[in-house]
Amino acid sequence: MAQKVSFAQIHETIARQPRVADRKILCLFPGDKKYSILPSKQAKQIHPDDIQRSWKVFLKAAKDVYGDRVDLACQSYGIDQRKPLRAMHVRMIEVRAMKLTMADLKKRFPGFISERSSPDRFTSAIEEMIPYPCYPLRRKGHEIHGAPTTMPSFFSYDPYLMDQELMTLFRDVGNLTRRAYIERLCKAIVPRELSEGMLIPAPCPGVRGKVDYYVVYKCISKGDGLVAYALKPASKDSKLRPVVVMRPSPYHPSGLDFLETWLNNMQRFLGWLGYQTARGDLSKLAYDPEFCPHDKKFDVYGYSVAGVHSQLFIADNFDRVGKVVLFNSPGADSETAEMFAVKVNAMPPSETPVKVRIYRTTGDIAQFAGGKLLFWGVDRPDIDVKLVEVTPTIKLTTKQCHGWRHFDSPEVNYTARAFTAPHELDKRLDNRKRGIDAIWYEDKRLFWGAYLVYPFLFIWSRLLQLCEKCFGVAILRRTPRIVNG
Repeated sequence: MAQKVSFAQIHETIARQPRVADRKILCLFPGDKKYSILPSKQAKQIHPDDIQRSWKVFLKAAKDVYGDRVDLACQSYGIDQRKPLRAMHVRMIEVRAMKLTMADLKKRFPGFISERSSPDRFTSAIEEMIPYPCYPLRRKGHEIHGAPTTMPSFFSYDPYLMDQELMTLFRDVGNLTRRAYIERLCKAIVPRELSEGMLIPAPCPGVRGKVDYYVVYKCISKGDGLVAYALKPASKDSKLRPVVVMRPSPYHPSGLDFLETWLNNMQRFLGWLGYQTARGDLSKLAYDPEFCPHDKKFDVYGYSVAGVHSQLFIADNFDRVGKVVLFNSPGADSETAEMFAVKVNAMPPSETPVKVRIYRTTGDIAQFAGGKLLFWGVDRPDIDVKLVEVTPTIKLTTKQCHGWRHFDSPEVNYTARAFTAPHELDKRLDNRKRGIDAIWYEDKRLFWGAYLVYPFLFIWSRLLQLCEKCFGVAILRRTPRIVNG
């Protein structure tokens, strides 16, 4: 009979000792010691019965702490229990156990946790469910960007690495300003594919160092490049507001709907391919009282092409929007912006002001794409529109300028200039009036992208989908076209 080994003992040996490599073998079977660590080269020398006994002892110890989340980790990361138990398997269980959902909390604390629970109760319950937090990545949250941190995962999806990076991004959110958190959410957190019901930490409004929680109410993805996440406060007593945040274009082929999202960047009217497919579901979400009560409004965040998707969504559902934040967003088509300005300027005064913040980075060429940004031509005292142009004081490449996080950084390495006057906004929100560089870039994008590359890639993407369906082989990761309806 195997000696009893607690998960705390395993955690002390593995999770808190960086000197123990992930490939080291962990043996848990009868002997003078409760467990031992062997070099990876001895894997072939271990008897299969000892491998099975080690796994049995380990899984028993892990389930005493994490319950069903252990089985979810094995399933999510494809852990093969026929092979030797390694140090990395301990970290895998710990990382996956940190990815909590509302269902996990309700199952663990029946009758204790509900939407009526206070934010403090949520925090204490979550801390109890994660007794051994593990952060194996040596990077800090502000150092993790939109793409995966390793080259193999750039081409082949690695769910374990994605969860590692996600948990690292969550680690210090309590110390972020609201503006820095929104930037991290748009540029780094959302590209890591959140799941419905998942709990997302956020800085508590007005209290530095304290964490509150969102729950992913709904994920809308129809397979044509638009991915939207609806985040609502986990607690009804929370000071957080419901949020709709759009996912930007993935730079890595392992990203979900990689090809379809880039088709949204190339078409003549940016973003319409994805938005038209998801338009009905987004409209239902905007007026869903379970997401946002009718007497309240939600925020909309977007970065890059997600900023275009956000603009199209706002144009259709502006009466439900309370705040808008866009980072390095191209413009929507001019017709949409012009019709929106006419409609909004004719609306009666609103009792609740709408705040609009548009951030651009000097040196980023993506902001030159498209026509006019939404809120061009809008002149109302109850709509506070501010354009902030951020200039880096450090040297960045063109690609770095687009993804650079200036607010989510330990150092202030930028200067900023804000524009609020209507005549300045009308000039700077219209790409055709921003100078020869903006006109040149958009003309080239239309010629090479919209008129030449887009038709070819669109046909190729549909043929690729047909081949995948016929042969049952997944070449790229994509959302099934029947998702959400």
